[in-house]
Amino acid sequence: MRLLQAESESITIELASNQRLVALSNLSRRQELTQKVVLYTHPDCSYSDALKSELDEVGTVYDEINLALNPEAWTDLEALTGGERITPVLIEGAAVSVGYHGVG
Repeated sequence: MRLLQAESESITIELASNQRLVALSNLSRRQELTQKVVLYTHPDCSYSDALKSELDEVGTVYDEINLALNPEAWTDLEALTGGERITPVLIEGAAVSVGYHGVG
């Protein structure tokens, strides 16, 4: 873990392989924490299961899009991944993470 950025209103800490934790000290900035989180998953993907478990463990509220139940969403996923059919894909506000800790 290492400190990446320290400002008067936030601290960004790198936890491991592209994961970051932002601690906000200003109440008005806490609104950023309420950004919608969307997770694209597939039931045959163990990485999707692992990421869901991790998000549940830390109490992250997210909307899951199961691609087996919503095949029309593959088009949206492909737009996010540059045409690849990879899961999981996590969207947090404007940030898009493809795979699980660099694998997927």
